[in-house]
Amino acid sequence: MGRFRSPAALLLLQLLLLLLLHLGGLEASCTAGSSRRFITITFLQLDTECSYDYVFIYDGNNYSAPTLATLSGPTVPPPLTATSGYMLVHLYSDTNYARAGFNASYEIHDCPADCNEHGSCSATLGRCSCYPGWKGDSCHVEICPEGCGEARGRGTCSAEAQRCVCEDGYAGDSCSLHTLGQQGDNAWQNVSCDGCGLAPRAAHAAAYLPDTGALWLFGGYTLNAILGDLVAYNFSEGRWVAVTTTAGSAAPSARYGHAMAAYDGALWMYGGATADGSYSDELWTYDPAGSRWRRRGAGGDTGLPGLAGHSLTLVRDRWLYLYGGIGDDELSSAMFRVDVRRAGATWERVVHRNGKGAPHRVVGHSAVFHAETASLLVYGGFAHREHRAWFGRRVAALWAYHVDENVWLQLETGDSGAPYLHPAAMPPAPRAYHSANIIGNYMVVYGGNAYLADSGDLCHDRSMHFYHLGCQTWVDFPNLAKAFAKLTDTAGYEQRAASARRSQKRRTHDSTFVIVRIQAALATRRPNVRAKNDKN
Repeated sequence: MGRFRSPAALLLLQLLLLLLLHLGGLEASCTAGSSRRFITITFLQLDTECSYDYVFIYDGNNYSAPTLATLSGPTVPPPLTATSGYMLVHLYSDTNYARAGFNASYEIHDCPADCNEHGSCSATLGRCSCYPGWKGDSCHVEICPEGCGEARGRGTCSAEAQRCVCEDGYAGDSCSLHTLGQQGDNAWQNVSCDGCGLAPRAAHAAAYLPDTGALWLFGGYTLNAILGDLVAYNFSEGRWVAVTTTAGSAAPSARYGHAMAAYDGALWMYGGATADGSYSDELWTYDPAGSRWRRRGAGGDTGLPGLAGHSLTLVRDRWLYLYGGIGDDELSSAMFRVDVRRAGATWERVVHRNGKGAPHRVVGHSAVFHAETASLLVYGGFAHREHRAWFGRRVAALWAYHVDENVWLQLETGDSGAPYLHPAAMPPAPRAYHSANIIGNYMVVYGGNAYLADSGDLCHDRSMHFYHLGCQTWVDFPNLAKAFAKLTDTAGYEQRAASARRSQKRRTHDSTFVIVRIQAALATRRPNVRAKNDKN
């Protein structure tokens, strides 16, 4: 192992994983000479084997210090700042593959990140005084990005509130997000900036409550702690608010890996891994009107074990369906449901009719309900690996559970031959811990732990994927845009539209203009509902 110290303000640190073939790990530390000084490390390159080789960054000079980052793969992180006057970097690798490692530089300043050139530093206090238009400990947050769209009538900049105040119909960090109508420019909108009221976290649960106009979020974990806070993002005000519950009332303990759904103006939450290492079997509801949590019972009373990494999906505004997850270190393929309309209702196990036709035991999957086909769609996740000691394998399978017929079907996800869509759309890589939603006649999947070996060993995908539920095919997003252009410019659009109207009784149409026009193009071919059904 190697260790270095230097009082210099700028050093170049280049560590190669080739060394680790002999050493198994490499350690480097830096001291700022004072606990009141700050060390900022900036990665210029990162190239480690995803999920096997890691770079650990600590805010201190030992492994008990707070962890700043755990890095793996090729994604270069933003600059990281240690506030203790020390920084410890540990690079770990197994002996399988030797990649390039990383190239990073660090700087030592009297204030965090030297105020990012957006403020003046007080060396005595170790604090930044930000210039007008900037805020944050290191003056890294722009108060009113893009001028709040004031020239377009979207919002104004409030110096008092130190944020954009959006007009009705707009939201987001810069008032660029349309909240009314169907406007959009196929671009991501930054709703809340890093360091703007929400502590960084993972494995939390969240749900949107329309009556409150807010996204509600509970728990999760950081690299150093498990969280038990409830916060809400108010879209009209454009800010996070820490929620205080009624004094003296019961509340769920800190947890992560739990699942949440919204019903009748309240949050419903089940399970999660807790600080003592156990898996919770508690069902909780939160009523925003009364600012009160209420425990609805324990799943163990009805055979439902404590779980984490499961899904919780509202079906027909009556049932909450729970599927999969991990409990007591075993993956689950069981499904349970509870009637949320009935007071005192308990969990009941859902028994399907096609024997071994259920998906694998799985965790980190997504589950959404498609009302038109009365189906619960389960996609991806880490599945149980037979006769293997490690956690499991990522899967790309898409399963449908028909809630009326009580049967599982594995959907085909290959080429449908549909005109004006991608002629041979490739299914996304297997993934877990992604998100999925039903939008029109599409299941839209975003992100996840995918380990894209053909894309530079990416550990996580940041792409959006569309699955057409009528044609049962994945559609590439760029080609979906081309489909709109063809529908607009092709002279035969009227004939296709007429054909679509004639076949209206045979197919499900969406209400939005864009999706209806895609359906018109598909009307020349009736969707063939194909499934892999276990004959046993």
